[in-house]
Amino acid sequence: MKNTLPAGFKIIKKMGLPLICCEAISKIPGFTQVFTTRAGGVSKKPFDSLNVGVHTGDNFKKAVINISRLEKSLAIKYAGAARQVHGSDVIILKNRALKFTGAEIRKMTDVEADALITDIPGLAVGVRLADCAGTVIIDPVKKTVAAVHSGWRGIANKIPAKTVKMMKKHFGSKPADLTASVSPAIGPCCYEIGADVLKLKKQKVFRGIFTKKNGRNYMNLWKGVKNLLVNEGIKPNNIHICSMCTYDNPELFYSHRRDKGKTGRMMALGFFKKKAGIKKAEEHHG
Repeated sequence: MKNTLPAGFKIIKKMGLPLICCEAISKIPGFTQVFTTRAGGVSKKPFDSLNVGVHTGDNFKKAVINISRLEKSLAIKYAGAARQVHGSDVIILKNRALKFTGAEIRKMTDVEADALITDIPGLAVGVRLADCAGTVIIDPVKKTVAAVHSGWRGIANKIPAKTVKMMKKHFGSKPADLTASVSPAIGPCCYEIGADVLKLKKQKVFRGIFTKKNGRNYMNLWKGVKNLLVNEGIKPNNIHICSMCTYDNPELFYSHRRDKGKTGRMMALGFFKKKAGIKKAEEHHG
């Protein structure tokens, strides 16, 4: 079923790029969160047009141009994203003395992980998406931002909850202070899953995220993410879900399942504005 933009979200245009923003985060001074769509880039079919995935089969140079367009539109220097593997590793990028270089940031994010957290002003942490849910979590008190990639494996690995735990451990975040925005993803209308995934419902935190229609089982990624975040202490009213189905909206979104794997990637990212005295980044793995 096709969706309209849900309440609490708006589309803004930056240098011709339509970007979806969570209004609750937009109201917090200094912070920005965006979900890209497939529009506004230079890639050709079937990756048309704002493909930000460099390992999709798209022309590499065009994907790099698209990423550069996104960075310029947001007036940021780096949109960092790791090599996602549907795992549970979290990268921590922390402020330290001295300046960092773009090469250092790219090296640190060229590892296998499915979530990133940073307190480096001006560094946008992101995750690439084509049906999975991307969650941006911000801590306005500790000036920290996280981006999390969750398909069914990420939900099973509880990576949204683990990311909150890492924010508490490494940055002193309090869950009650956090606000989360969850991206468009393949909806429960279309995300059919097998019996192996259905086993998750035995765990209390995953109850209510599965439905059955015409003898087939479907999963609600958004509810899975929300349940894990609430279980970790984030207030339900501070979790905002852009419940648009990527599968059913081909004019706006890439969908790995709909397009049988030959498609581009969107990005969910967040950052807070750069200040004077940017410091050297220190990397930790979770």
